[in-house]
Amino acid sequence: RRPAKVAASNTPVVTLVLDVSGSMDMDAKTPGCGRRIEAAKDLLRGFFGRLPAGSVTQLFPFSTDVRLAQVPTAEPSRLLRALAPIDAGGGTETLKATKAALASLDKIPSRNRSLLFITDAALQVPDGKARKDFEQYLAALKELNVHSVWVGMVDAKDKAPFENAAASSAVQRLSAR
Repeated sequence: RRPAKVAASNTPVVTLVLDVSGSMDMDAKTPGCGRRIEAAKDLLRGFFGRLPAGSVTQLFPFSTDVRLAQVPTAEPSRLLRALAPIDAGGGTETLKATKAALASLDKIPSRNRSLLFITDAALQVPDGKARKDFEQYLAALKELNVHSVWVGMVDAKDKAPFENAAASSAVQRLSAR
């Protein structure tokens, strides 16, 4: 008799969520900007090269829409090819991106799941239903034991939303500046 459910493995699985909204590519002359999309892509290129052998990684760029740019793969070269053509533009749907990452991670049978979420000040989800939904998604990540890292490409004065996300998902926060 075949098992009804696939047993969880210890394979490291990383879901990368990258903000590619217009604010990530504003002119360097705009205070606090400086083409953050290129800095984020540089960060990811270095990250791909440091992944442990056998790690499975997927890439979700988001702006107005969320899309899967690279299905889960253990090949860093595929991640690099998926990252190369990504450009910034459009709005910032942080809530949709968080929901997509959560849905994907929930389906992956691994005890070693991680989320790397890179954005600018886009974690400032408005109050009301959107804020409540965002907080529920963060709590669900915590419940699933997903190790989440929220990278804020922001100035120190704008780090509060990242600290709140980290606290709600019981993980860590990094600031790229």
